[in-house]
Parts: sequence; C-alpha cells; structure tokens
Amino acid sequence: MGSIRLFLAFAVLMSHADAFDINIIPGQVAVQAFFMISGFYMSLILAQKYEKCSVFVFYTNRLLRLFPTYLFMLLLSFGVLYALDVGIFIYIGKFEKVFTHGVFMAVSYLWANTAVLGQEMLFLLGIDTANYSFYWAPNGTASVKAWSYVLIPQAWSLSMELYFYMLAPFILRRGMYCVGGIFVLSLVLRLFIVSKGPEYDLFLRRFFPAELCLFLIGYFSYFLFTRIKEYKRKYSLGLICWITLLAVLVFHNEINEKLSLALLAFTMFLSMPFIFNLAKDSRLDRFLGNISYPIYIVHFLIIAIFEEYFEEQYFEEEYALFMLLLVFSASIVIYYGVEAPIDRWRQRRVRAA
Repeated sequence: MGSIRLFLAFAVLMSHADAFDINIIPGQVAVQAFFMISGFYMSLILAQKYEKCSVFVFYTNRLLRLFPTYLFMLLLSFGVLYALDVGIFIYIGKFEKVFTHGVFMAVSYLWANTAVLGQEMLFLLGIDTANYSFYWAPNGTASVKAWSYVLIPQAWSLSMELYFYMLAPFILRRGMYCVGGIFVLSLVLRLFIVSKGPEYDLFLRRFFPAELCLFLIGYFSYFLFTRIKEYKRKYSLGLICWITLLAVLVFHNEINEKLSLALLAFTMFLSMPFIFNLAKDSRLDRFLGNISYPIYIVHFLIIAIFEEYFEEQYFEEEYALFMLLLVFSASIVIYYGVEAPIDRWRQRRVRAA
C-alpha cells in the first residue's frame, strides 16, 4: 500500500502549502486514513512477524521506526530556527520566551518537542501571553495557539500512533469480540462528540479514544485479509480496489461532508486486503511507502523556508515545483541516510527474537 501512503503524504503536503492550488483530500482526513492503514499493518505484524516476539521488542522496534527520523528533523528544525530565525509558525524570540516563563511551561515544551507523546493536546490549549500560562481552548480559536510553539507541529499524529502502539499488543491479540466491543465504545464516543456540533471538530480529531475506532477499522480489514488469501481473483480485485480507493480519495471534497469519512472508512476496510495482496511483493511500492513518512516529517520545514526567502516568487509555478522536488529529494536522502540502516537493525532484532 506504499502508493496509497505516498498519496496521503502528498495530500498533507498540499494542505500545508499555499503555493499549490490543488483541490485534494484535506490533510486531517489523510491523517485519519493513515490511522486505518496503521491499524491494518499493526494487526498484520503482530499476528505474523512479531508472533513469537516479546512486547518489549515490538515497542522498541516501533520507537526505532518513528524516532530516528523525527529526532533528526527536530535537530535540523532547531538549527534552522537558531541559524536563520526561520520556524514553521514561530521565530526564535517567541520560542525562547516559553522556556523563560516558568518551569512548567519550559518542561511542557521540552517534552512536547522531544518525546512527542501528548503533543496533540497542545492543539486544544491557548497561551495567555500576559503571564505565559495555558488555558483551555478546545475549539481552536485561541489568539495565541499553544501548538504554534512546537518545532514539528504535524508530529501530533505520531503521539496518536504511539498510544495505539501501546495498546495494540493487548487488544489486537484478544480476538474479534474484544476488538469489536472497544470499536463500538469508541464509535459511540465519537458520534457523541460529533453531535455536540462543529465547534468540537478539533477536539474530536485530537482525542485518542474517539479516534481509536479508525485504527480498529484496520484490524477488521486485516481479519478480512485472512479470509481472502486463497481467493483466485484477488490480484484483479486488488487493482479494482486500488483504483476505487484513489477515486474516493481524489473526489473526497465532492462527497457530502457528513458521509465522506464513513464512505472512506468503508472503502478502506474493503480495499486494504486486496491492495496489500496486489503490491506486497513490489519493490517500487515498498519504496514509495518508505519515503511517505520522511515526506510527512520534512515538508513543513521546507515550506517555511520557501515562504521566508521566496515570498514574492512563492506562488509561481516553477518555484512551487522546485519546492516539491526538494521535499521529495530530502525525503529520499533521509530514508537512505537515516531510516534504512536502522531498519536493517530492526529486522535483525526480530529474527533474533
């Protein structure tokens, strides 16, 4: 499913780059689709690759999958901020203030930037600049948003992934009835928050218990995968499912807003097993999937640099294309320079375990 993951990473990039006038799936919906894919892959590897491994090996390997690239980009973002005074939503003067106005504020941002866990909660807080303290602003209307002081703000989704990784070995191995019960509870909670009105949309997307049902759709999709392994026409169906899912993603904005996520979730559930079967042996598809995560992590910093230094030319087509090329090139370098060596070590750890 590497091509789908790359498309979703591209959608997030498009949602953050004003230089592109492309009507594509919103970034927040692309992230929710990532959650479903994560649920499928975690169910797959826990049942197969990590079947005889300890929970410790699973946890540490997931951290090794996410954190080397993240920490590399965190150091790079910090260096760019101090050397060039260029940040995604912040300049060096403002960034230093949150570390000089109380221990709690300093520790909070040190944790959010380095450990990631809990970073999504900053999207529900504002900052009172009179005394530099947090206040509750779940509708995202705070004049000074707490998340704007984070160097890699899109990493909030990694925090949600980490919550899921912590739970995955204990719930995905419990069977269909256990997972189904948790899914229903999460879905009911989600529908309750939706019923409170659109002002709770941001809270809904940052509240893990309500997003957990999206991850669990991936589990149900994996369960379907175990039933179609021997189906003779699975490859032709894989191509049909791939085209169908891309169509649902591309035309997402044309679908009724209340039904669009439900339709996407249902399409993801049905299509992921067949798409996985279609492309699981493809080196190209694996490569596309491998660079999707670096694209997700690196793109915002490159956009910020272009907005700072090429403000007048930013909306010219050649500059936008050059920015896109730079994002993809940087992602390939990060994959081969940072991720690939560590990934080989990760695989050796699994074989040893």
